[in-house]
Amino acid sequence: MAHVARLFAIGLACASASACRSPTSSCDCVNGHDCEGRGPIPFLSMQCTPAGSDLQCSVTYEEMGYCANPTPRDFTNSARWISSDASVATFRVPGSLKVIASGQIQVYAQSLANQYIVSETQAFVVAPGQAPERLANIGVGVQDANTKRFIQGATVELEPSRGQSQTCQTNQNGQCQFWSYAVQTTLRASSSGYSPAEVSVTPLTTCYCSGTLLGLSPLPQ
Repeated sequence: MAHVARLFAIGLACASASACRSPTSSCDCVNGHDCEGRGPIPFLSMQCTPAGSDLQCSVTYEEMGYCANPTPRDFTNSARWISSDASVATFRVPGSLKVIASGQIQVYAQSLANQYIVSETQAFVVAPGQAPERLANIGVGVQDANTKRFIQGATVELEPSRGQSQTCQTNQNGQCQFWSYAVQTTLRASSSGYSPAEVSVTPLTTCYCSGTLLGLSPLPQ
């Protein structure tokens, strides 16, 4: 029987720096760095809510790690806002997404001062006159059930109880990613020389970091 397991991602716990010293540092922080030159890791956290058929988004700048500033800062007007398809929806002012046509889009924010500081990506199904619906980011990993080696080139099929079916070939890390509705979904994996495996999941829109692991059992020689 094919082995099927769920992966539960462990969220990073961002401990706030107390006073002027990081919890894991042996010396005081000066100008955002400790005596060994270590500083915080910045990131952007994005929130989007429907505004009629459009989206109103905001983004906050946060830090984690050494000498992190525990206070988030609003960064909405300090970010470049990106829509994956400007013919469907476009940002006309920072954080304000205007829906033009029906379709599926992905949106994210990028720091104007540092292009490497970006928010997570969120995906939505949009249409004029309808409230946007956020999609779930479904990650799938396929591995040999015996050796635990991830399998490149495996076929993964996604069949949601609502929405279109999708197919993906796993990458060099044995992984696939889908955007789909947050409804009960069947995932099937197959690869030459293995018995296929499947599992039913109900993804969450609020956890893009989670995934499902499908273990394929080798066929008898």
